[in-house]
Amino acid sequence: MENKIYLKLLAYFGASAVLLGAIGSHYFKSKLNVESFEIFKTANFYHFVHVLAMAFLFILIYLNNKKVCKLIFLLFALGIVLFSGSLYLIACKNLLKIDFPSIFYLITPFGGLLFMFAWLLCLKI
Repeated sequence: MENKIYLKLLAYFGASAVLLGAIGSHYFKSKLNVESFEIFKTANFYHFVHVLAMAFLFILIYLNNKKVCKLIFLLFALGIVLFSGSLYLIACKNLLKIDFPSIFYLITPFGGLLFMFAWLLCLKI
C-alpha cells in the first residue's frame, strides 16, 4: 500500500473518533441508559487511543517504510472496527432496535485480541 493510503485511513479513523465522541456526548448521553453510555464511552476511548497509536505508526511508516509497522497499523485499524465498532453497536442496540445473536458478542474480544497482538508486534520494530 502506498503511504498516502495509510494517511487517508488515519484521517478517517481520527475523524470518526471525534464524530462519534461528539454524537455520544451531545445526543446519546440523554438517550442511553447509564450502562449503555459507559459501553459507548469505552468504545470511544479505545477508538481514540488506537488512532493515536496509528498516528505514531504512520510517522514510522513514512520514515522507514517497515512492513511490521504497516501490519501493526492495519491490526489497530481492524481492532478499532471490531472492538470499538461492536461496542458502539452494543451500546446503541436498544436505540437501533437490534437484537444481536449471541455469537455477535464474540466480536468484541476478538478485536481486543487484535489490539494486544498489534501491541506485542511493536517489540519487532
